[in-house]
Amino acid sequence: MKRTLQLRRQQKSVVVVGLILFGLVLFILQLWLFVTTLEEAIAGHHRASWATTAASILLVGVDYWMLRGIYRLDRSA
Repeated sequence: MKRTLQLRRQQKSVVVVGLILFGLVLFILQLWLFVTTLEEAIAGHHRASWATTAASILLVGVDYWMLRGIYRLDRSA
């Protein structure tokens, strides 16, 4: 029984690390979208700004969803 709990904790830690790394990739992508949005807004291309803003909001939603999943994993431990 003790061995099973130890294996379960190791699996959860691998999942959490994977989610954190994926979240980091999404954050870098969101930062790139933010810079692109600013460049397009300065250039006067507001249509592209709206599209990248929508994509950025979608990424925030995905990040929030993953964070809630990590909290659920932590509570079930």
